[in-house]
Amino acid sequence: FTWRIPTDPVDWNVMFEQVRTFFSEVGHCDIPLDYPNGQRLRSWIGTQKQQYRVLLEGQGKHTTINEQRQEALESINFTPAVSRVTWKDRYDQLQS
Repeated sequence: FTWRIPTDPVDWNVMFEQVRTFFSEVGHCDIPLDYPNGQRLRSWIGTQKQQYRVLLEGQGKHTTINEQRQEALESINFTPAVSRVTWKDRYDQLQS
């Protein structure tokens, strides 16, 4: 098995457009698994978060996020932060 990170601009743009479509529908990038292509999109988002953090850390490490991609991600309020919301937090929100 070989892990494949979409570094090809066409692949990246296709995935980004799918995420942007979701974002325009609901206003966030937390894609559920039952969304069309959801598992693949969630995986892609995870990779972008990791690569974005590498970019922000600097230190000369290679990242697939260039200036154009950074601007595109920022246009949909993309953040490299990992959500720390627990199941209990969500449950409490539903109760209120």
